[in-house]
Amino acid sequence: MTKTRMMKQVVVSLFVLAVTFGSICSAIDLPENYESKTAGEKMDIIFDLVKAGEGTKGKYPSFFTLARSMFFDDFSPTVDHMSDFIPYDHDKRIHSVGGVATMEFVSPYDHSYTGLFKGTPYAAVRLSSARPYSHSAGPIPGLGVKFFIDGKPSVNFVAMNSLDGQDSGNFFERDFSSHVGASDAFS
Repeated sequence: MTKTRMMKQVVVSLFVLAVTFGSICSAIDLPENYESKTAGEKMDIIFDLVKAGEGTKGKYPSFFTLARSMFFDDFSPTVDHMSDFIPYDHDKRIHSVGGVATMEFVSPYDHSYTGLFKGTPYAAVRLSSARPYSHSAGPIPGLGVKFFIDGKPSVNFVAMNSLDGQDSGNFFERDFSSHVGASDAFS
């Protein structure tokens, strides 16, 4: 394996770990019996916390903060912790500016699948960009989806369309994927 290819894989892996939407809140106290609650109760608890922070603004990290984070921070607690909160106080460093909303997943087909594949009214979506919009550079869109589940940890996924962003300000210009290729910056 070439050194350039190995570097691409390391950068892509770190980036994917950094944008994991495994946790919607950090350094908070959820009720002790949170995981045993219904999906609707858990969604209400989380969105009460989201509403409590309404009007606060995230900020995009500086290049140096981002570089330091990518090479020196330990992301394993974020990735390995199965809960709706991060187990330590941790600022969101990538995709730190975004919006959160409740959503309903409606399955468009008649099928025999069960569980979440049937659909659920208890879900959340967060849309964000890894860099600010400007006249010279469009967004680097990303999204995270959280499905609240009765009596169990939530199920989540993240998706992007590119690590390089896009020229257009249209957030949904390109298809999103949970498997994003390496950045053109390392080609």
